[in-house]
Amino acid sequence: MKELDIYISGIYCLYNKITRKRYVGQAIVIQSRVNDHAKSLRKGTHYNLKLQNTFNKYGPKIWKVQILEEVVVYGNLKKKKVRKRLNRKLTVAEQFWIDYYDSYDNGYNARPIANSPLGTTHITSEETRRKLSKANKGQNLGGKLSLKTREKISKGLEDRPVSKTTRKRLSKAQKGKKRRKHTKAEKKKISKALRGRKKSSSHIQHLKEVFATKKYRKKHRKAMQKVFDDPRVHEKMSVSGKKAWQGKKGKKRRKNQKKKFKGKGNPFYGKHHSKATKQEISESKRHS
Repeated sequence: MKELDIYISGIYCLYNKITRKRYVGQAIVIQSRVNDHAKSLRKGTHYNLKLQNTFNKYGPKIWKVQILEEVVVYGNLKKKKVRKRLNRKLTVAEQFWIDYYDSYDNGYNARPIANSPLGTTHITSEETRRKLSKANKGQNLGGKLSLKTREKISKGLEDRPVSKTTRKRLSKAQKGKKRRKHTKAEKKKISKALRGRKKSSSHIQHLKEVFATKKYRKKHRKAMQKVFDDPRVHEKMSVSGKKAWQGKKGKKRRKNQKKKFKGKGNPFYGKHHSKATKQEISESKRHS
């Protein structure tokens, strides 16, 4: 495959002399696009596997570059509007030549529909839709994974060690981001999904190590202090405590408490106040 030196925009094809099959493509500058194909095929890194495999099999000498159609647009190509017009014309022309030579089924084109480099929109015919459905059959495109595949993925990820560097990167990536709060319905779903879920041995060991450190204990104490210093928390606790002793449930709790603390069940059963404590109690009553 020889490199070109002509500046032409249009539709080209890479023709195989032995198989008589073609690869149809479009380009704003054909010579640079063909040169890119030649370089990537020689290196063995071409994105099109059909084309790469045939190149590896037959070599570079049996290929011929043909210019099928020249596409011309008047205006400055640096302007977006002019480039868009050119890309639309190229896409329409490429689709015509792909269908004409049937270069998807009987050629080296990886896709049945012509795609411009800028991704311009185009109307797909029924034939191209059929070709797309054939190409995508058996592939799970945006569908849900089966239970077997999920189990395999979970087994593969179990006891997988995460390095300190990756943890640091993840923490840096998440810092400063505003996280969306879960709704009540979402929280219920998450709790149901996590119920009865066993933690891996490595995860349990990691948690034990974290909880044993002095840093974690200090942080935990500070966090708990902040919580208990907040007057709103005290109010909530008092309200919840009062509610617990009210109504039918409250009555049942009182009865159970009385039964527990009657006689020997009471922790102060058989104990007496000392003389000093008795004097203190009497003095406090006088002053009150």
